[in-house]
Amino acid sequence: RIYDFAEPILKKKINILTFDFSGHGESTGEIKESSLKKRVIEAKEVINQFVIESPIILSGASMGGYIALKILKSYNVKTVILFGPALYDAKAYDVRFDQGFTQIIREPESWRNTDVLETLENFEGNLLIVIGEKDEVIPPGVIQLIYTHAKKARKKEIYTIPNCPHKINTWIADYPSELVKLHNKITEYIE
Repeated sequence: RIYDFAEPILKKKINILTFDFSGHGESTGEIKESSLKKRVIEAKEVINQFVIESPIILSGASMGGYIALKILKSYNVKTVILFGPALYDAKAYDVRFDQGFTQIIREPESWRNTDVLETLENFEGNLLIVIGEKDEVIPPGVIQLIYTHAKKARKKEIYTIPNCPHKINTWIADYPSELVKLHNKITEYIE
């Protein structure tokens, strides 16, 4: 389903690198043995091994949005595109998913204690935040926190897809007119 989103990027002849975090898709490992920190390390290893051009475009959905923000300061980034991005309490960063992670993130508004705000405040590239109007997972305050802390962003926007739930990628395939609108919006941010 990544190609549903990627069409405008592919048309611009921009290379796309996707991968599965350990425990997902065809990767090895167990999800329960992972952590945010482990995912950040994995993402950086993939970028360091395969990306040769700079600046880059980072993208992530849900937890992957947090991972993209976490690695933002490590690279020359032109654009960040986030789909229903999550934020996490800094205390959850190196806690394994099966060893207390859930308890930390279930604390009311624990995401306000995130560790990516300083990085966002220093980001000078483009920021596109795509959310579903009916997102049942990500609190609106998370989106606002990301948006307001991107004070130096060259260009930034919250793009809301009407009637869409949190899982944008599976929903939008059934709504071609919304997919075309999303493609147009992404194109504005990658040119």
